[in-house]
Amino acid sequence: MAKKKTKIPTPHEIASSPTIIPSQDIDKIKKLQEDLTSIGTQFGQIKIAKMKLEDQEIVLKKQLDLLTKEESNIAKAFTDKYGRGSLDVETGEFTPTE
Repeated sequence: MAKKKTKIPTPHEIASSPTIIPSQDIDKIKKLQEDLTSIGTQFGQIKIAKMKLEDQEIVLKKQLDLLTKEESNIAKAFTDKYGRGSLDVETGEFTPTE
């Protein structure tokens, strides 16, 4: 019976063959990927919160604009009715200016 010859791999064959990575090294990579995913999610949540705040800001600016116009209209109406002066809203006392 003839012995079967075992071929010795070349350095190139050794370098290109698959290597099993230890689980602790794989766990490091998985943890890194989880952390990156978590940060990406948090950035998304921040972006959504910013968008909501921007929408709120738009609404508040519109309300402020309406209140500013109302203030101007009331001031004009008071001036037309009572003349120029100052009003103490606590006492209701109006003091005309000369």
